[in-house]
Amino acid sequence: MVNLRPRRLLVPVPTEVKLKDRKDFKIIGQPIHNVDNLEIVTGKPLFGLDFYREGMLFAMIQRPASFGMKIKSVDSTAAKAMQGIVDVVTFKNNVAVVGKSTWEVNKARKVLKIEYEKEGNIESTTDHDRIFKELLNSKEATVRRKDGDVDKAFTAAATVISREYQCPFLSHTPWNR
Repeated sequence: MVNLRPRRLLVPVPTEVKLKDRKDFKIIGQPIHNVDNLEIVTGKPLFGLDFYREGMLFAMIQRPASFGMKIKSVDSTAAKAMQGIVDVVTFKNNVAVVGKSTWEVNKARKVLKIEYEKEGNIESTTDHDRIFKELLNSKEATVRRKDGDVDKAFTAAATVISREYQCPFLSHTPWNR
């Protein structure tokens, strides 16, 4: 639970502010173009996927759906039988499909039959939210600093605004599912 209270300003607010003259603006009101836009849109730059050498192979990795899972078994028979697939390799806790094109490799990765089992505690946003709430609501918290009487200030306040903000666990992790 986050309580938003107005903060005391440390610097006095000026009563008069002199603004820059419009003729002196260097950025405001000026179009700024990405210098590479035309090349990007017309396909001129060499990106990683654009690079190719004769005989080159491509690989994609299939990882467990969550931390705390490990591979129990892998059936790659259907994937290995697909056109353009050279091999399916299991290493550490991942399975990699190797083939002649990204299209063929991606299709083969989708037909892998992988069974996972719990290796330890599975981490999740729900678990993290629960743990954080328990910690925040715990009466056993260690007070590191106490300035004033917060409870008294909240009781005397005309309005107390309370907000809760959350950030999902691994919201931007690019899982290959």
